[in-house]
Amino acid sequence: MNAIDAGRNELARLGLQRGARHPNVADSTPVQDKDSTIFYDYWTFNRPTVIKTSETGRLLEATVYDPATNDDEQAIPIVGEAACQEYIRQAVAWKSEDVDRIRQDAAHAHIMARITELAEDNPALTTWALAHAPVIDIDTEDLTLTLTNLDGDPIIDLHTSTNAGGGWARLPGHALDELDNIITSPDFSRLPRMMGIRRESLTAFLTVLSDDLDKIHYDAMHAPGVPTLAQAIKAANRAQPIIEAGRLELVRLGFTVPKQDVRKLPAVLDDGVLFNDYECFDLPSEIVTDNRGCVTKVRAGHPPNRMNNGKWEVELIGEASCQEFLRYAAGWDASRNERYHAMHQGISDFIRDQAQCNSLNGWEYTINPSVDKCTVDTLYITLNDKKGQELITIESFYGGKVILHQGSEEYDFFDSLNEFMYSNELTYSLELMDASDRAGIVPERFADFISEFSQELRVIYYRAIKGDKWQTSCIVYEAAQTAQDSAASATHRSSIPPEMLGKSAPHIGTQAFTTTPMRWVPTPTIHQAEGRSL
Repeated sequence: MNAIDAGRNELARLGLQRGARHPNVADSTPVQDKDSTIFYDYWTFNRPTVIKTSETGRLLEATVYDPATNDDEQAIPIVGEAACQEYIRQAVAWKSEDVDRIRQDAAHAHIMARITELAEDNPALTTWALAHAPVIDIDTEDLTLTLTNLDGDPIIDLHTSTNAGGGWARLPGHALDELDNIITSPDFSRLPRMMGIRRESLTAFLTVLSDDLDKIHYDAMHAPGVPTLAQAIKAANRAQPIIEAGRLELVRLGFTVPKQDVRKLPAVLDDGVLFNDYECFDLPSEIVTDNRGCVTKVRAGHPPNRMNNGKWEVELIGEASCQEFLRYAAGWDASRNERYHAMHQGISDFIRDQAQCNSLNGWEYTINPSVDKCTVDTLYITLNDKKGQELITIESFYGGKVILHQGSEEYDFFDSLNEFMYSNELTYSLELMDASDRAGIVPERFADFISEFSQELRVIYYRAIKGDKWQTSCIVYEAAQTAQDSAASATHRSSIPPEMLGKSAPHIGTQAFTTTPMRWVPTPTIHQAEGRSL
């Protein structure tokens, strides 16, 4: 992949699509420097944006051209990968469906409030307003308000645009024109009769409402939850140092920098950063660090949409307890190979015992159990047939799900062991008959083995994941409780003066905990962008 494609792919991954060329550039072809590429065909917040990426596609710089302050274009530079990612994240969100709904709801609320206010002193207009359901079409550039009669048929559109300004209207079947021209046109005369309103009252109503659309559109574009250019630039300028500080602290606690996922980019908060691209105990997590990089909040486990009470399984507040919990989580991740080894050893021992007690007709030599997945709440084990090909995968949870392999890629799913083994109460299923034939043992023995294996699998699994550290299978919750207790105990101990304990106070800089080796790679120095002069 060349540097241009790498840059294009990274920007597409972030959700930013190519647009028109920069208006002050004759040719939008990317310019390649010795170690970077400069793009001239992207827009953010409806403004031309020049973006610079590295040879590998990493974001280096983004320059936004905002003509809002003066007649001349004002270049606003954003430097650094984290800063550029944060800016683009907000720019993409600005045009997202979720933000569109916020704008739609805000515009609808403002318009209905204004219609109600204008109709207060006119009984006929009040009757129409109470039964009226206006249609609102709004995006980042335009706002169109469609007024209807009492039957719901459109009678007139009021329109405003950030490009063309306000005061535009359109009758059904006609083109946009100035509202004043439409009011004086012959086709307008039928509107008052359709609405049962005097012409003078309707004219005044439409004129005032049209004049208000500019402000309504502006207020909707700046509604709570809608990113703005100013907010995005401010967040981007704050992002680089505080994201790096948070990453550095998490590396110190034992977390490696995760693979980038556009769906899980760090979000800059008013007082820190929200990271949602780490896992704790193989489960989703949200980690909040402050402006200095210190961990202040941790939410982990099953997220609210999977919980009956609308809360995370674990919600911790406070640096001490959060640090302790994250150390446990990092240790869990580091011991993954040990768990897999314990699982494989336990399964192998079970198969050997079964072969000694009940002949498996040599199948035990080709089973070759593989641990496909072993997390805090999921387990998949695959067994081979007598030819060494994948035969069956068993999930020991949620009713003992079964996957029967029929070839290199084809397979059947069963929601339970019973569904796999029995076609009815009395007869073995055809799938079990076929699987037992491939294993080389009789169906009755194969069914017994699979049932016993599934039951034993839970015991082997819990023994492997708990190890010597945890008392129960609720490891995430237990780790959180232990972390809180440890933090509370440390706070209690620190409240006692050292001289009362017969110890001298520690020197500043002494660490009371073991640290992991630093693996942070600093962001490369950003050089001045070179390329086409604007």
